Parts: sequence; C-alpha cells; structure tokens
Amino acid sequence: MSGFLFVAMGGAVGSALRYGAGLAMSRFFPAMETAGTLFVNIAGSGALGLMMAWFLSLENPRTLLFLFLTTGLMGGFTTFSTFSREAVHMFTEGSAIRAFAYIGLSVAGSLGAFFVCLMAGRRLFA
Repeated sequence: MSGFLFVAMGGAVGSALRYGAGLAMSRFFPAMETAGTLFVNIAGSGALGLMMAWFLSLENPRTLLFLFLTTGLMGGFTTFSTFSREAVHMFTEGSAIRAFAYIGLSVAGSLGAFFVCLMAGRRLFA
C-alpha cells in the first residue's frame, strides 16, 4: 500500500511542476501554445533517463524512492518520459521492429483516439 502513496505523492508534485512549467513557457513563448508540452516532454524524458541511469547504478535501489521519482514524479510531470524509456529499452534489447511498431502505434493511436473522441464529444455535447 505504501507504494501507492509514494506514487500519488510524486504524481501530485509532478503535476504541479508540469502546470508551473506550462505557465512559465506560455510567458516566454506566448505565440507557441505547445511550448509547455514540448518542454515538459523533452525535459521529463531527459530527467527520467538520468534517474534510470542512477537507479541502475545502485547496488540496493530504494523501491519507494524509485516509485516516487519515476512512476510518480515523472508520470505526473509527463507520460512521454515513460514512453521514451520503454521505446529506448526495446531498441537497446535489440527489438528495433517492436520499438518502431510501439512508437507508431502509440503516436497514431493517441492522435487517432484524441481526434475520434473529440469529434464524438463535440456531437454528443453539442
């Protein structure tokens, strides 16, 4: 049960950081509405990469700290970081075809689901 609590706490912090980053980026780049998302996706992927490298270097990684930082904090900050970790893991394991399929399905599926649900929602709530 404590794992859930650590994930929830990390998620709350990550979500607040994402919100703050979005506000800051909209002030610096007012004409670019996606600047906040672009920033958190790239920054979150880099941060998760560093965290994963650090945890892999430890002899006795702390499970609750791992959950707080990776699943919680980075998951709340951006889910793109987890997507990136999984895709790179597939490449490093020698599964390039699987990685490309995962990337293609993730991007096309997410965009497709968003578009279909947006259009359906517009009709439903019109």
